[in-house]
Amino acid sequence: MRKYIAIIIASLALFTGQAHAQRCLPKMQGIEVRADMADGFNLGGKDGGYSFGAALSTYTKKGNKWVFGGEYLLKNNPYKDTKIPVAQFTAEGGYYFKILSDARKIVTRSSGSVSSSSSTDTGMERTEIDAVRRMPLADFLARLGHEPVRRSGNELWYLAPYRGERTSSFRVNVAKQLWYDFGLGKGGDIFTLAGEFLQSDDFMKQAKFIAEAANMTVAGWEKPVYLSKPTESVFEDVEVAPLLRSLLTEYLEERGIPYAIASRHCCRLNYGVRGKRYFAVGFPNMAGGYEVRSRYFKGCIPPKSVSLVKANDIPADECLVFEGFMDFLSAVTLGVTGNADCLVLNSVANVEKAAGLLDGYGRIGCFLDRDEAGRRTLAALTMRYGERVTDRSSLYDGCKDLNEYLQLTTKKQKNNHLKIEEQ
Repeated sequence: MRKYIAIIIASLALFTGQAHAQRCLPKMQGIEVRADMADGFNLGGKDGGYSFGAALSTYTKKGNKWVFGGEYLLKNNPYKDTKIPVAQFTAEGGYYFKILSDARKIVTRSSGSVSSSSSTDTGMERTEIDAVRRMPLADFLARLGHEPVRRSGNELWYLAPYRGERTSSFRVNVAKQLWYDFGLGKGGDIFTLAGEFLQSDDFMKQAKFIAEAANMTVAGWEKPVYLSKPTESVFEDVEVAPLLRSLLTEYLEERGIPYAIASRHCCRLNYGVRGKRYFAVGFPNMAGGYEVRSRYFKGCIPPKSVSLVKANDIPADECLVFEGFMDFLSAVTLGVTGNADCLVLNSVANVEKAAGLLDGYGRIGCFLDRDEAGRRTLAALTMRYGERVTDRSSLYDGCKDLNEYLQLTTKKQKNNHLKIEEQ
């Protein structure tokens, strides 16, 4: 590289005739244009930074000068295992005083002050990117409408969320927060998973997509577009029947839900998967789908949507919001629903679908999970409805959700009853 630069300089020297210095005459103006590589010489590389700018100088009668200019800089700052593009625009203006010069003002020495202002745009701040990175993979998938088919220790198994399949081959390790798709033979963290949805390797697009799913508001960018691929339903020959006393109602009673309440709001689902027949508790939603639960399975028969349970034929003034139908059934069991209507999200990803249904209520009570996803959902509802929203989770302080509180309460009551009988 040095050899080529030396040749260029020598060539310019050979073909240059006379060099004339420019005098600094009053009202004379000069324009400076500059361009640089900001991340080293990486011509044509997608990770290379650059800068370019221009400045205008205007001389006064005494050899002083005004300078106005601007510069645009784009750098790719290393961040863990990726790079974050940082764009910065700087504007400057100043006045320089002549200190020394020869009689003809060909050579001058000036000193002055310059005022500059700059703005930086990363698209997202590093704190926001860290918050995105900390989002649990299970919460991210739930917000996109995907629930695990089964759980084994620290592993959650899903039907691949971005392609159609009938056998779950997509694994999430909740301890390491990593995913692996055995069908494709690839995996990674939450950013690479977002890349699979978007079919893009652009880190900022991935981060923004995750932030949108988490209801994080980031100024200055448009919502990324994700076109979901149609997937073939894994459920075959679904039959809906009344929920009678059976192993299913015993399972619900173990979770504190009495048969009388379960049979009023739930049904029995008989369905097939790959030629085998199964049965589970079903809870209907407003789109014609069902939440599916049994001792060994948790899922959804699509379409996924919210469920609205009205207390009476006339509109109620209050609506209670629950994440899942087990929490709703727990509230009915505890007698805390009163005359309010109840809205079951069936997934925190459905919070936007719930928004229109809640517009007509004067009061909105939230029995959401006491975790990060629940807090984000509460914040989203509060942002929309303000003082109409009340956090009712203090009822089950110390528990993850309302059903866990019901199970502990039921267990204490049984223990107290046994102590009384022993006396």
